[in-house]
Amino acid sequence: MRSQLLTLLLPLALGSVLQASCDTLASPVAAANNDTISVGNYYFAPSPDTLTAGTNDLATVTFIWGIGNQYHNVTWDTGPGGGLPPNSPTQLAGMYTVMLATGTYTYHSTVQMDVVERMSGTIVVLPRAP
Repeated sequence: MRSQLLTLLLPLALGSVLQASCDTLASPVAAANNDTISVGNYYFAPSPDTLTAGTNDLATVTFIWGIGNQYHNVTWDTGPGGGLPPNSPTQLAGMYTVMLATGTYTYHSTVQMDVVERMSGTIVVLPRAP
C-alpha cells in the first residue's frame, strides 16, 4: 500500500517542483526581459503571455516541455512586420529559446493531435520602459 501511495504522490511532488522552478524563471523580479512558457499535452501556458523587452528592445522566451509530454512543436504564425523566428523541432522533451522584438506573435503546434485540440498561443512583447 505504501509503495502504491508513493507511486501516486511522486509525480505530483515532481510537478510542483517543476512548476515552482518555472515560476521562478518567469518572475519579473529575476529579469523583465526573460520569460518561460510551459509546453504540456494540448496547451501552452501562459497564453496569452505579456512581457517587457529588455536590452536592445528584445525579450528572451524559453519554451520548456514537461515530463510525460507527447510530441509537440512551436510553429510561428504571425509576428511584427512579418518577421518570424525559426520554428522549433517537434520534440518530446527539452527546451526551445527565441529572441523576440516588440510586437505581438501568434504560434501553434502542427502535430496532428494538437491541431484537433487547437493547441496555440500568443505572446505580446511590450517596449522597454524609458
